[in-house]
Amino acid sequence: MKPFRILACFAVLYAGASIYSTTHFNSQPIYWLVGKLICLFIILIGLVFNKINDKKDANSIAMIFLCASFFLFLGYRDISEYKKSACQAKFGPEFNTRRHKLGAPEIPGDWLAYRKLTGSVDWKAKDNIGHVDKYIDIDSSCKINYEEDEYRLKSFHGIPRYVTIRTYYAKGKASDSIFYSYDLPDSSRLISRQQADSIFAAEKIKKDY
Repeated sequence: MKPFRILACFAVLYAGASIYSTTHFNSQPIYWLVGKLICLFIILIGLVFNKINDKKDANSIAMIFLCASFFLFLGYRDISEYKKSACQAKFGPEFNTRRHKLGAPEIPGDWLAYRKLTGSVDWKAKDNIGHVDKYIDIDSSCKINYEEDEYRLKSFHGIPRYVTIRTYYAKGKASDSIFYSYDLPDSSRLISRQQADSIFAAEKIKKDY
Protein backbone atom coordinates (compact mmCIF):
# COMPACT_ATOMS: atom_id res chain seq x y z
CA MET A 1 0.00 0.00 0.00
CA LYS A 2 2.91 2.38 0.61
CA PRO A 3 3.83 2.84 -3.10
CA PHE A 4 0.15 3.48 -3.86
CA ARG A 5 -0.02 6.15 -1.14
CA ILE A 6 3.07 7.87 -2.56
CA LEU A 7 1.56 7.89 -6.05
CA ALA A 8 -1.71 9.20 -4.63
CA CYS A 9 0.18 12.08 -2.98
CA PHE A 10 1.77 13.06 -6.28
CA ALA A 11 -1.61 12.81 -7.99
CA VAL A 12 -3.06 15.19 -5.39
CA LEU A 13 -0.09 17.55 -5.88
CA TYR A 14 -0.64 17.54 -9.64
CA ALA A 15 -4.36 18.22 -9.27
CA GLY A 16 -3.69 21.01 -6.77
CA ALA A 17 -1.05 22.62 -8.99
CA SER A 18 -3.40 22.49 -11.98
CA ILE A 19 -6.28 24.11 -10.10
CA TYR A 20 -4.08 26.76 -8.46
CA SER A 21 -2.28 27.80 -11.66
CA THR A 22 -5.57 27.98 -13.56
CA THR A 23 -7.34 30.16 -10.98
CA HIS A 24 -4.46 32.41 -9.85
CA PHE A 25 -2.48 33.21 -13.00
CA ASN A 26 -3.52 34.89 -16.25
CA SER A 27 -0.42 33.31 -17.79
CA GLN A 28 0.82 30.06 -16.29
CA PRO A 29 4.44 30.50 -15.07
CA ILE A 30 6.98 28.05 -16.48
CA TYR A 31 7.88 26.71 -13.03
CA TRP A 32 4.27 25.60 -12.49
CA LEU A 33 4.35 23.73 -15.80
CA VAL A 34 7.66 22.07 -14.89
CA GLY A 35 6.32 21.10 -11.46
CA LYS A 36 3.20 19.55 -12.93
CA LEU A 37 5.19 17.62 -15.54
CA ILE A 38 7.54 16.28 -12.84
CA CYS A 39 4.52 15.07 -10.84
CA LEU A 40 3.12 13.38 -13.94
CA PHE A 41 6.46 11.75 -14.71
CA ILE A 42 6.81 10.35 -11.17
CA ILE A 43 3.23 9.05 -11.24
CA LEU A 44 3.80 7.40 -14.62
CA ILE A 45 7.11 5.76 -13.65
CA GLY A 46 5.59 4.60 -10.35
CA LEU A 47 2.63 2.99 -12.08
CA VAL A 48 4.88 1.28 -14.61
CA PHE A 49 7.13 -0.26 -11.95
CA ASN A 50 4.11 -1.19 -9.84
CA LYS A 51 2.53 -3.09 -12.72
CA ILE A 52 5.78 -4.75 -13.72
CA ASN A 53 6.26 -6.05 -10.17
CA ASP A 54 2.65 -7.22 -9.90
CA LYS A 55 3.08 -10.81 -11.09
CA LYS A 56 -0.55 -11.67 -10.36
CA ASP A 57 -1.91 -9.19 -12.90
CA ALA A 58 -2.10 -10.77 -16.34
CA ASN A 59 -3.12 -7.50 -17.94
CA SER A 60 -0.09 -5.52 -16.71
CA ILE A 61 1.17 -4.62 -20.19
CA ALA A 62 -2.23 -3.33 -21.30
CA MET A 63 -2.63 -1.35 -18.09
CA ILE A 64 0.85 0.14 -18.48
CA PHE A 65 0.00 1.21 -22.03
CA LEU A 66 -3.31 2.77 -20.98
CA CYS A 67 -1.79 4.60 -18.01
CA ALA A 68 1.16 5.82 -20.08
CA SER A 69 -1.19 7.07 -22.82
CA PHE A 70 -3.38 8.88 -20.29
CA PHE A 71 -0.51 10.66 -18.53
CA LEU A 72 1.22 11.49 -21.80
CA PHE A 73 -2.05 13.09 -22.89
CA LEU A 74 -2.16 15.14 -19.67
CA GLY A 75 1.42 16.27 -20.25
CA TYR A 76 0.68 17.23 -23.86
CA ARG A 77 -2.41 19.13 -22.73
CA ASP A 78 -0.45 21.04 -20.08
CA ILE A 79 2.28 21.99 -22.57
CA SER A 80 -0.32 23.12 -25.14
CA GLU A 81 -2.14 25.14 -22.49
CA TYR A 82 1.11 26.78 -21.41
CA LYS A 83 1.99 27.75 -25.00
CA LYS A 84 -1.50 29.20 -25.51
CA SER A 85 -1.37 31.08 -22.22
CA ALA A 86 2.12 32.45 -22.94
CA CYS A 87 1.01 33.62 -26.37
CA GLN A 88 -2.07 35.38 -25.00
CA ALA A 89 -0.01 37.05 -22.27
CA LYS A 90 2.13 38.73 -24.95
CA PHE A 91 -0.87 40.85 -25.86
CA GLY A 92 -1.97 41.64 -22.33
CA PRO A 93 -0.83 44.70 -20.34
CA GLU A 94 2.78 44.25 -21.51
CA PHE A 95 1.59 45.06 -25.05
CA ASN A 96 0.39 48.48 -23.86
CA THR A 97 3.61 50.14 -25.06
CA ARG A 98 2.72 49.24 -28.65
CA ARG A 99 -0.87 50.35 -28.08
CA HIS A 100 0.28 53.67 -26.63
CA LYS A 101 2.45 54.42 -29.65
CA LEU A 102 -0.40 53.55 -31.99
CA GLY A 103 -3.05 55.41 -30.00
CA ALA A 104 -5.12 52.28 -29.34
CA PRO A 105 -6.90 51.68 -26.01
CA GLU A 106 -4.66 50.11 -23.39
CA ILE A 107 -5.48 47.41 -20.82
CA PRO A 108 -5.73 48.95 -17.32
CA GLY A 109 -3.74 47.26 -14.58
CA ASP A 110 -6.76 46.01 -12.62
CA TRP A 111 -8.38 44.16 -15.54
CA LEU A 112 -8.61 40.36 -15.71
CA ALA A 113 -8.58 37.93 -18.62
CA TYR A 114 -11.92 36.23 -18.08
CA ARG A 115 -12.39 34.17 -21.25
CA LYS A 116 -9.37 32.57 -22.92
CA LEU A 117 -9.94 30.45 -26.01
CA THR A 118 -7.60 29.16 -28.69
CA GLY A 119 -7.00 32.18 -30.91
CA SER A 120 -8.67 34.79 -28.72
CA VAL A 121 -8.80 36.26 -25.24
CA ASP A 122 -11.21 38.68 -23.54
CA TRP A 123 -10.14 41.22 -20.92
CA LYS A 124 -12.82 42.70 -18.70
CA ALA A 125 -13.08 45.66 -16.31
CA LYS A 126 -14.73 45.63 -12.90
CA ASP A 127 -16.84 48.70 -13.75
CA ASN A 128 -20.04 48.68 -15.79
CA ILE A 129 -19.63 52.12 -17.36
CA GLY A 130 -16.74 53.34 -19.49
CA HIS A 131 -14.06 51.08 -20.94
CA VAL A 132 -15.45 47.68 -20.00
CA ASP A 133 -14.10 45.08 -22.44
CA LYS A 134 -11.28 44.28 -24.87
CA TYR A 135 -11.49 41.31 -27.24
CA ILE A 136 -8.18 40.24 -28.83
CA ASP A 137 -7.95 37.98 -31.88
CA ILE A 138 -4.68 36.06 -32.37
CA ASP A 139 -3.62 33.93 -35.34
CA SER A 140 -2.08 30.45 -35.24
CA SER A 141 1.48 31.85 -35.41
CA CYS A 142 0.89 33.92 -32.25
CA LYS A 143 0.53 37.27 -34.02
CA ILE A 144 -2.27 39.68 -33.20
CA ASN A 145 -4.90 40.23 -35.90
CA TYR A 146 -7.15 42.82 -34.32
CA GLU A 147 -8.70 43.89 -31.06
CA GLU A 148 -12.07 45.39 -30.23
CA ASP A 149 -12.67 47.71 -27.27
CA GLU A 150 -16.13 48.39 -25.89
CA TYR A 151 -16.94 51.60 -24.07
CA ARG A 152 -20.34 51.49 -22.39
CA LEU A 153 -22.08 54.86 -22.05
CA LYS A 154 -24.90 55.72 -19.71
CA SER A 155 -28.27 54.64 -21.06
CA PHE A 156 -30.41 57.31 -22.68
CA HIS A 157 -34.14 56.87 -21.90
CA GLY A 158 -33.40 53.22 -21.18
CA ILE A 159 -31.55 52.69 -24.48
CA PRO A 160 -28.02 51.23 -24.08
CA ARG A 161 -25.27 53.07 -25.97
CA TYR A 162 -21.69 52.12 -26.79
CA VAL A 163 -18.59 53.42 -28.50
CA THR A 164 -16.58 50.62 -30.10
CA ILE A 165 -12.95 50.98 -31.14
CA ARG A 166 -11.50 48.39 -33.53
CA THR A 167 -7.75 48.24 -34.00
CA TYR A 168 -6.39 46.21 -36.93
CA TYR A 169 -2.72 45.22 -36.78
CA ALA A 170 -1.23 44.96 -40.25
CA LYS A 171 1.16 42.26 -41.41
CA GLY A 172 4.38 43.04 -43.22
CA LYS A 173 4.87 46.63 -44.40
CA ALA A 174 1.19 47.59 -44.28
CA SER A 175 -0.06 50.16 -41.76
CA ASP A 176 -2.13 49.54 -38.65
CA SER A 177 -5.59 51.12 -38.62
CA ILE A 178 -8.18 52.16 -36.03
CA PHE A 179 -11.94 52.61 -36.55
CA TYR A 180 -14.48 54.16 -34.18
CA SER A 181 -18.22 53.56 -34.13
CA TYR A 182 -21.23 54.76 -32.13
CA ASP A 183 -23.52 51.81 -31.46
CA LEU A 184 -27.15 51.47 -30.46
CA PRO A 185 -29.13 48.21 -30.19
CA ASP A 186 -30.53 48.58 -33.72
CA SER A 187 -27.91 50.71 -35.48
CA SER A 188 -24.24 51.54 -35.73
CA ARG A 189 -22.36 54.34 -37.48
CA LEU A 190 -18.70 55.12 -37.97
CA ILE A 191 -17.39 58.23 -36.25
CA SER A 192 -14.05 60.02 -36.18
CA ARG A 193 -11.55 59.93 -33.33
CA GLN A 194 -12.41 63.56 -32.57
CA GLN A 195 -16.09 62.66 -32.26
CA ALA A 196 -15.23 59.74 -29.97
CA ASP A 197 -13.08 62.06 -27.85
CA SER A 198 -15.96 64.53 -27.60
CA ILE A 199 -18.37 61.80 -26.50
CA PHE A 200 -15.99 60.58 -23.81
CA ALA A 201 -15.39 64.14 -22.60
CA ALA A 202 -19.12 64.83 -22.39
CA GLU A 203 -19.74 61.52 -20.60
CA LYS A 204 -16.69 62.04 -18.32
CA ILE A 205 -15.25 58.68 -19.36
CA LYS A 206 -11.55 57.87 -19.32
CA LYS A 207 -10.37 56.98 -22.82
CA ASP A 208 -7.40 54.71 -21.96
CA TYR A 209 -5.59 55.81 -25.14
